[in-house]
Amino acid sequence: MSQLPQPPEGLGPEDFAPMGVPQPEYPQRHQPGTLTNGWAIASLVSGLLGCVPYAMGVIALVTGIIGLKKTSDPRYTGRGMAIGGIVLGALSLVFWLFFSTMIFGLFKAAGQPRQLAQDFVKMTSEGAIDAAMQHAAPNVEPAEMERLAAQMQEWGACQDVTSYSSSIKVAGGLTTCEVQGTATFADAERPFAMTLIKQGDAWKVSRLVFD
Repeated sequence: MSQLPQPPEGLGPEDFAPMGVPQPEYPQRHQPGTLTNGWAIASLVSGLLGCVPYAMGVIALVTGIIGLKKTSDPRYTGRGMAIGGIVLGALSLVFWLFFSTMIFGLFKAAGQPRQLAQDFVKMTSEGAIDAAMQHAAPNVEPAEMERLAAQMQEWGACQDVTSYSSSIKVAGGLTTCEVQGTATFADAERPFAMTLIKQGDAWKVSRLVFD
C-alpha cells in the first residue's frame, strides 16, 4: 500500500488552506517606474531624425524638456531618452544654423560678381567698350572687346542677361569666380561663361565666351 508524501519539515496542517475555501484577493500595487514616457520617446526619435532642417531639432528639444520633467514622477521612466533627445536636438539646430550661415555667406559673396557679369555683357553688347574695360582684368585687350561687341551686335539688341550658376575658388592667393548664364538678344539666345578675378575689393572680368 502506497504512502502519501510527507509534508516538508516545518509545515503543519495549519499552513494549508482547506480545499474549496476561496482565498482572499489582495489589490495589486503598481510598481513605480513602469509607465511609458511618450514625450521622452518622441524626443529621442525626433533627435535621430535631425536631418530635417530645424523642425526636428525644435521638436526634440521641446518634447525632451517635457519628458525630462515627467521623469520627476517615479512612475515614469525615460530620463536617458529625454536627455539624449535634447542633446541630439541641440546638435541638429547648431549644425543647420552653421550650414545655413555658410550657404548664405557664399551666396552673398557671389552676388557681386554675378551682377557684374550681367552688367558687363550688357555694356559690351551696346558697344560701350570704355565702360566695359574699366571692369576688365589686365589680360583683356580693347581689340578683343571690340571684336566681341561686334559679334554680339549681330545677334540684335540685348534684352536680358541671367546668371544662373557661380562658384568661387581661392588658390595660390588668387580668388576667382566662374559664372555661367544666358544672354537673350533680339535674334538669338546665347549661353555664356565668364571668369572673374578679385583684385583688392573689386572684381574684374578676365574671360567671356559665348557658346
